[in-house]
Amino acid sequence: MESLEMAENAAGQEKAIIRTCGYPRLDFGNLVLRSSMTEEEEPQQNLDMAFLTQPAADLGNLEKLPTELIVQVLKFLDISTYFQFLHTNRRARELATDIREYSLIVKHGLQAFRAFLRTETAHRLTVYELYLCMITENCEFCGEFGGFIYLITAQRCCYECVQFAGETHTMPLRFFTKALRRGNVPLAQLLKHSLRTSRGAFAFEEPIMRRVYLVHTMSAIKLLWDHTNVTWKKIERMTKGRDSPYTRHAASTSLPFYNLETGRAETGICCKGCHYKSLIDDPDLDNSDDEAALKKASEDRDRLYSEAGFLAHFAQDERAQDLWLRSENGTKDVEWEDQSPRVVSTS
Repeated sequence: MESLEMAENAAGQEKAIIRTCGYPRLDFGNLVLRSSMTEEEEPQQNLDMAFLTQPAADLGNLEKLPTELIVQVLKFLDISTYFQFLHTNRRARELATDIREYSLIVKHGLQAFRAFLRTETAHRLTVYELYLCMITENCEFCGEFGGFIYLITAQRCCYECVQFAGETHTMPLRFFTKALRRGNVPLAQLLKHSLRTSRGAFAFEEPIMRRVYLVHTMSAIKLLWDHTNVTWKKIERMTKGRDSPYTRHAASTSLPFYNLETGRAETGICCKGCHYKSLIDDPDLDNSDDEAALKKASEDRDRLYSEAGFLAHFAQDERAQDLWLRSENGTKDVEWEDQSPRVVSTS
């Protein structure tokens, strides 16, 4: 009954509720592959608009096609080819930068666009496929809000799955090459499921300056199983202990959810109420031996929501509702302490 009354009182104040009871977890984006602001600002100016001067040359025989058909063809070019076409001449740039899907990607998902180019995986998905990922709200693996993309398979995922999901298990390529050579499996087959890392710091690890190849573990295991005589016990020995935060984070990057209904890009919102629960309701939880309770508290505190998802969560969360009441319906600042981890070194 109280939740129903709260929902009625909060109707029409969605933005104030999100501002008062939620907060962004920007530190998650700092732990995966990313560009610094100085690297990102200048390329955006170069990628999202045509030159001011009129084109002096056309596209040759391609101009015989209707512009609408050329646009459809361009959307289904892989990112690497699209990037090359963009730099062909002024006429090509004029067409390429005028495509809505591409413009939205460069405006809101430039981090991911550049990550595919930097890790040599841009030939594996089209501009339109990246756009579809960007307008997909939830993680493909667990169904929670997903603010990230796993680069090797180009799948939308959440930060929890970046860290722990079997589908994002990532290993250095070198651990598989010897076994594949024995089975006469071409290295090119394994490279289809790999990427080349970018230099930088990931997951609080020390900066890595040497670029290496990482492979999607599940795909590599399938190749071994299908094309070699290696036993399952040998595969277990090869993969045991090889997973690390560095490899998973180096193979992932941020990708905001673009909400078609609101026309806004969302990076995800954490709940201050859930944050308070771990600080106030269970102050000694960090020193507890109850691993299940620790895990649940951590998941609740770190869970990201879309704006719509957060409002649905707010209707059920008593701590968030109490915070809303103490703020006098968003008109008064309520002091709170954000103790989420912050990153000093980023790539």
